[in-house]
Amino acid sequence: MAVTIQGDWSVKVTLKNAAFDQRFIVSGSIVSDGVYPGTIGTRIQAGGANWMIRIQNRASARNPWVDSDMRLGPETPSGISVIRVVESNDQGADQDFDDLVLELRKKQNPIILIVQRPFAIDPRSLIMNPDGIFYGGGSVQVMAVRVRNTWTRTMPADQALDISNLGRLQLAAAGIQVVDAWTARELESFGQTMLGPTRMPVIGPLAVGEERTVYFKLDCSAAHASAPEVEFIARRSVPEPDLDDPARLARRKIFVTQVGYDPATREVTARTPEGILRLQLKQISLDPHRYNEMRDCIRGALKAGGPRGVHARELRIRAERLLRDLRAGRCDPCLLRELSELCCKCVGDDGGGGGSGGINSCPFPWLPIRFSYTVEAPFSGQYGPVPFQDPWWKVIAWIICAALLIAAAIVDIFDEAHENEEIVIGEVARFSRDNVDCSIASLYGVRGVELGVLDSLSGEPNTNARIAIDGIVPIVRAVAPAFVGMKVYKSGARTGLTHGLVTSIVATTNQCRGEFEDSTGTCHPDPATPNLVMTNQIRVGTSADFPSEPTTDHGDSGSLWLSDEPATRDQVVGLTHSGRIGSSDANPINDVLAALDVRLTP
Repeated sequence: MAVTIQGDWSVKVTLKNAAFDQRFIVSGSIVSDGVYPGTIGTRIQAGGANWMIRIQNRASARNPWVDSDMRLGPETPSGISVIRVVESNDQGADQDFDDLVLELRKKQNPIILIVQRPFAIDPRSLIMNPDGIFYGGGSVQVMAVRVRNTWTRTMPADQALDISNLGRLQLAAAGIQVVDAWTARELESFGQTMLGPTRMPVIGPLAVGEERTVYFKLDCSAAHASAPEVEFIARRSVPEPDLDDPARLARRKIFVTQVGYDPATREVTARTPEGILRLQLKQISLDPHRYNEMRDCIRGALKAGGPRGVHARELRIRAERLLRDLRAGRCDPCLLRELSELCCKCVGDDGGGGGSGGINSCPFPWLPIRFSYTVEAPFSGQYGPVPFQDPWWKVIAWIICAALLIAAAIVDIFDEAHENEEIVIGEVARFSRDNVDCSIASLYGVRGVELGVLDSLSGEPNTNARIAIDGIVPIVRAVAPAFVGMKVYKSGARTGLTHGLVTSIVATTNQCRGEFEDSTGTCHPDPATPNLVMTNQIRVGTSADFPSEPTTDHGDSGSLWLSDEPATRDQVVGLTHSGRIGSSDANPINDVLAALDVRLTP
């Protein structure tokens, strides 16, 4: 006799308890018709609208095969599917129906779907990396996985998602290790529950068609540029009979890029399997007020000592380490973020940049405006070559911010930076103290120069904008000779954009080079550094049109006084070098240009 089966099933020999030879025959199936040995472990796949299984036995090789008696059991849930048992009884004396037993497991469509490419999250801010790309050499990162229940029933409360053994090997081949250990605080931050020996994130209960995002920790410190395909498996903490069922599995690629610094060319590089992107920063914008707040806070902490001094010294050490790593071709974005938060914390005792919610209330004072890039093995883009096929090119913004911008800004904040050979960013090319106080610096690397000054900024005390709040005032590349009564303005690092009125063009200044007491206006000369006396200087007083604005303050030295007269507006008048309450002193710009042997080019 034979039994008839409908649909797609796997057939496996699970028991043989007979002295006679046993075999089974499949007929009427789509592709699996044939004769199969009755050996425990024999497995085939069979399917069709109606197909049959026949079990046969024989007493010996000299005897013919004869049909066994058979009985087909009902469908019984097992694991993620259902099974049916086919029992048989041969021509022997017993009637126990265990001479050959087949287990039929119904073929199951995939029960999970990874909805989108798994993406990388910064574990400190909980913010997704640009386009979700993983950062090679970037220590531990979190992989977010969005999974959908495509099963025929609701997943139970202990249903979990794991990275399969094959998936772990795939990641290891890319230099990535799965970190199964989670702290209670981390689990709370991600709203996640774990179970099982490998600490699998729970996805159940999950109704049919519903989705849930779960998280895995990946150590990417040794990761290299690659696009590994990661295999995931749906499983529970209890033993299950069908862990080898492919319907439990789902696979998706992740993208890993390596970012480093090339000290020979002073370029940031991003390496992917498809090519190399090289970047050079050309132009930045600086928020002078935020910069000065950080600088003054750190300066004061270093002088004061105590816990804040320890904090500031720690910040400097870590910043130096960061730049050493950059020069060696390594860059840790997590360290970059931590350093920027430490800087912000110095400004506000409440720790302005370090909140657990990941929102940085202390914006960093540097912003990239323009950069250049070169591409090896480029792909054609709509407006020119793009470095890599999507999504690789989207790492550009991250590279600039992480590897160039923040690192340079943090180190530049420290007064002692010029003393450390590891973090020098340029050198003085020429200077003069011959009736002027000026110098010109040659910066390392390639940097653009845009002759413009910041207009008044939002949130500043002085908001009488020359053109527009938060705008840029272009400098007219010409000299406007000063005269008494001339209206002028400057954009200083400390006081921002303020206005003034020229009160003298023949002033004599005695610039204190010793210790100066702001409270009394007293200079204590230092014989090693005599005071600098200059004649025929420009003196700027308070403008009657803007009586509440200061002229200058500490930190404004080096800012240009520009003409606010209609005929010469925005032309250069003088270079600020010192001042006092209510007035500012400046070198006439022609004297500065002559002393440094430079000129303003139209």
